[in-house]
Amino acid sequence: MHVVAVFTLPQVVPPDPTTSIEAPGALTYEVRISGPATEIDAGAFTPRPPCGPAELVAADTVIVPGRSVAR
Repeated sequence: MHVVAVFTLPQVVPPDPTTSIEAPGALTYEVRISGPATEIDAGAFTPRPPCGPAELVAADTVIVPGRSVAR
């Protein structure tokens, strides 16, 4: 099965991390939500990715969702 890692960074824009899970054909691949830490500061919500950065090496495809960086 094709493995997709979604690497969630701080200040991720909701609902970007879940887009790959809801995409058409999502049942034909395995999605692993990962991040640099067990809790991600995203402002309005706090994602808790179950996988770490090691998932990026094992994945066939890596997706990095958009971030909101206020200046």
